[in-house]
Amino acid sequence: MGLAYSVARVVARVASAEDVAHARQLSLTYQASDGTAASPTVANTSVSGVTSTSASVSAAIDGHANATTCSFEYGTTTAYGSRTAADPLPAAAGSQSISDTLTDLRPDTGYNVRATCTNAGGTATGGNAAFRTLAVGSSSGDRVTKVLTIVEENHGYDQMLAGMPNLKSLATRYGYATNYDALTHPSLPNYLELAAGPTFG
Repeated sequence: MGLAYSVARVVARVASAEDVAHARQLSLTYQASDGTAASPTVANTSVSGVTSTSASVSAAIDGHANATTCSFEYGTTTAYGSRTAADPLPAAAGSQSISDTLTDLRPDTGYNVRATCTNAGGTATGGNAAFRTLAVGSSSGDRVTKVLTIVEENHGYDQMLAGMPNLKSLATRYGYATNYDALTHPSLPNYLELAAGPTFG
């Protein structure tokens, strides 16, 4: 028959103010009709403060007066794949707010996020919220102040990132160029133009 409060069974038998106070105390633990604790209710997942590499996320949680832990799952698809650290909520009745900051995101990339909470009654997930990080250098995003150029001879881009994890971390965090072509072959004229502009014949 859905959720029922344990206090309902007590109030039916109370006859004094002391009994009423005791019944209210018992009501602090919400129970399902079979006597087990109620699972959390997760609502209103929202995203704000989006930059090219980060975003603030929040959600409204009702743990039904049971101690509850919550985290945010996020990723570029609704399979998510990443999760923030668990955030404990006190065993209080009513809605509570949780928030966190997602960092090390890729610029100009679509992301999905949802809140996931667990208590003695089980695990519940909130609705998905989609957002897109800003492009590096966009009018409302981060301003480009430095450009790092790295030339790798006879190696593909994926090979370079696989062999240079620190560089991959910087590229993932700050962005990288993918639309470029060689001027000619072999390589020397490309290096000359890259460094000085002309190829000097």
